[in-house]
Amino acid sequence: LVRAMSAEPASLLVIIENVTEAIQVREQLERSRRMLNLALQSSRTTVWEYDPHADTIEWLNRNILDHSEDRAPGPRCFTRVLERVVPEDQESLRALAAHVLESGGDFSTEFRMFAQDGSIRWKLGKGQLLRKPGEQHPRLVGVTIDVSEMKNAQLQLQELAKHLMQAQEEERKRISRELHDDIGQRVALLGMELDIARRLLSEGDLRNSLERLQASASEL
Repeated sequence: LVRAMSAEPASLLVIIENVTEAIQVREQLERSRRMLNLALQSSRTTVWEYDPHADTIEWLNRNILDHSEDRAPGPRCFTRVLERVVPEDQESLRALAAHVLESGGDFSTEFRMFAQDGSIRWKLGKGQLLRKPGEQHPRLVGVTIDVSEMKNAQLQLQELAKHLMQAQEEERKRISRELHDDIGQRVALLGMELDIARRLLSEGDLRNSLERLQASASEL
């Protein structure tokens, strides 16, 4: 409100700012948050960031995608998280992290973790090296997807293929034994009997017929 020096009515000094772009950016960001939240929930995906210098790892809190006032959980010690990994897979994960931190690039690996109920779940980890401006030490960022159902189906398929190959090999051996022990002997016996019958007949069409049968048996 600007008051006049004279008796004239006061006036208003107003500044109008165009915030259309800012509102569009906020709406686009909100849509992206909803889509990301839906993708995380439907694919059993966890987004994480690993700081090797502090040996900590922190996750993206899904709640923060719906309520901006919520805070993501604090970082946890990576060594403690690694304890949930099946012992046979722990060393390979540490070696992979060390290799990526030294050489850079992307990575993808499968490993097993213990669930809260004690069951073993298969995980697929994908990520890459991240160097933030102003930070001396790089970090690893990535996603972890629960692929237990797919992995179990693959293992069952491999086991089924193994049994199928064993069944085929056993069937091949059985047929081989039958050809050698049964059919082969029977064909040889047939040939000998035809030869005896041919010798007993000195002339006539029957002799020619028996000769043809003997030839066919020999070919068989």
